[in-house]
Amino acid sequence: MTNIKPDIWNADFHHLSQLYNPIIPAFHQLNHNNTQWPNLEEFQNLIDSHTETIINSQNKPIQFIEQATECNSFKDQYEPRIYLKGEVQTRLNNWHDFFQVLVWHTFPKAKILLNALHYQASTKRLSEKKPNRQRSTIENFLTLFDECGIVIVSHTTDFLDMIKNFQWQELFWKNRTEFDSNIECFTFGHAMYEKALSPYIGMTANAMLIHIDKDFFNLDYSKKLLAIDSLIIENIKTQDTLSPKTLNPFPILGVPSWYKNNDNLGFYLNENYFRKGRRKKKSEN
Repeated sequence: MTNIKPDIWNADFHHLSQLYNPIIPAFHQLNHNNTQWPNLEEFQNLIDSHTETIINSQNKPIQFIEQATECNSFKDQYEPRIYLKGEVQTRLNNWHDFFQVLVWHTFPKAKILLNALHYQASTKRLSEKKPNRQRSTIENFLTLFDECGIVIVSHTTDFLDMIKNFQWQELFWKNRTEFDSNIECFTFGHAMYEKALSPYIGMTANAMLIHIDKDFFNLDYSKKLLAIDSLIIENIKTQDTLSPKTLNPFPILGVPSWYKNNDNLGFYLNENYFRKGRRKKKSEN
């Protein structure tokens, strides 16, 4: 990857890495002058270009609006405003929010579900007799996946188990030639897209692992994206509990061809990045 300075527009960002593949179709549908940042109207036109109107859980159409200068109540906060009014507060000339828009267009159903769950969880927490200012376990899960999530599908449990067991050399290097035919990765979190503008050793995504039929790999890419949008929902709804621990740490720069420096075994010997297990909290020691 060649680094891009944050918040300076560059229409060629998607050539940096295959990590950007899921949002490239949305970017190409964004009808604007590539020499400058898109505006709110262009963002709205993009979301409205769907064959079906994208509506939130309260049947409100999704609208991209300017970021509020102040927030005086719970209902005016970011997630509640999306849930109650369908209004996604958006900063202009900003990579983080730019990628947020593209993810909304690419995975709208999943984004709507995450928003609804977030609103419900925060409302429940704040309604308690002694409201807790710290986010709940569910809220932490939703935030981690929304910001830094990646969906990884495979038709063989062997490859998914390598991720669960932190077998990075076996996954990324020993199975390098077989990687693309057995497993596929779809970046979801808009913060991961932003981080990839200036990639660094330590970039770690939060992976949702899904076992799928081999036929998935024969689908057109556009149909794969539609399938992933639905698979995220199915996966979340079938979880007994939603916790950050249900997501798997994933050193995203290890994916073959996603990072220019990962073409040698030495790259994968860095145990500070390719860890042997989850980092324990002090309370667990």
